[in-house]
Amino acid sequence: MLHMVESFGVFYLIPSPVTVRRDDRGDVWLMGTLIVIVLLVVVAVVLVVVLVRERQNYRRDLQRLETLLEIGKDLNSAIRLRPLLKRIMDTATSLLSAQAASVLILDPVKQELFFELALGEKGTQLKEIRLKVGEGIAGWVAANGVPFITDDVREDPRFKKSISEKIDYQNKAMMCVPIFWEGQTLGVLQVINKSDGGAFSKAELDLLVDIAAQVAVALKNAQAHEDFYRGYSGVLQALAGFIDARSSRYAGHSRRVAALAQRIARFMGFEDDELDLVNMAALAHDIGKVELAAGLLERYPELSPAEMAVYRRHPAAGALLIPENASTQVVRQIIGYHHEWWDGSGYPEGRKGEEVPLAAYIVGIANAFDELQMAGVSAKKAAEELRKTAGVLYHPRVTEALLWCLAEPPADRNQAG
Repeated sequence: MLHMVESFGVFYLIPSPVTVRRDDRGDVWLMGTLIVIVLLVVVAVVLVVVLVRERQNYRRDLQRLETLLEIGKDLNSAIRLRPLLKRIMDTATSLLSAQAASVLILDPVKQELFFELALGEKGTQLKEIRLKVGEGIAGWVAANGVPFITDDVREDPRFKKSISEKIDYQNKAMMCVPIFWEGQTLGVLQVINKSDGGAFSKAELDLLVDIAAQVAVALKNAQAHEDFYRGYSGVLQALAGFIDARSSRYAGHSRRVAALAQRIARFMGFEDDELDLVNMAALAHDIGKVELAAGLLERYPELSPAEMAVYRRHPAAGALLIPENASTQVVRQIIGYHHEWWDGSGYPEGRKGEEVPLAAYIVGIANAFDELQMAGVSAKKAAEELRKTAGVLYHPRVTEALLWCLAEPPADRNQAG
């Protein structure tokens, strides 16, 4: 309500005070309270949504870290490329819920990609296919070094339909990432089709990029191992021949031990990279004898206590003669412990039971078998003699494996160990 007031001949309009009734005050307070409550609820809901998303992101990142750590363990425990790549890709396909996965390696001379590993029902057929750099999705990724993701690859003009038609496989969702090493493209890694028919996410693409970095390490490690093995095994064979030649009695001994040790290890389920190490160690198992006088070798085992003490130092001396690095650590252990026995009565340290690497028992029993044959004992009798040592001198499972190898069991027989 307005009031007219005259002041010095000027009129002013002054609003009259608004009077709020007692009942209206309660309504205003109630309305304000409701607004505050609604705002608090909205804030609470927003916080819950944020927390849920953060928890999901945390779980995703934790799973991603666990996957990479698991792959890292594989990188440290295996050297041969194919079984290592299979373990990596098995982990990736499981985590990404993908139907198929493959690793394509770049042939730098021909500038072609070939399938080093292909998982899934059509994996065998894919190994026959090669792609030029720039050809198809994989070739495009190799040429450009850029990760690729799509919900339906069939709609992409770069997609090479002839490959799907050739192997009779329908591609849909796909991720493909380059494999880099020090700025050089080594190949590409790709996964195809979600198991539920859905699409891959950006977070899954990021994970695949991280896995590709691990695959690059695997490729380089495998190449380094292959180069080392080819070069070093040749050196060890020559050295083994030199050591065996010092005594007519030991002619060919190291090669025979290596051959039998590999048979036993393969029978027990050792993988290719482990078989390489067993072979290297078996060839060099007597390398420490280079420090012994030739006459002492000819008279063994008819030695004096002092001479026997010197002789028993050869495993440890041999281990020290092998250069120490990541590839030879296991070889050094096998050489150093191949005369240790299950009951602790062996040498040079008196280790027993599981304190001795399984591969050392394998080389040890192969050595013992050949020693018996060099002494004129028949293979059958030597096998019987070693059967008696199971659980005393040699690991029971290693002894069993030796006997099966000597008896040439059926191929479908369950392997020991």
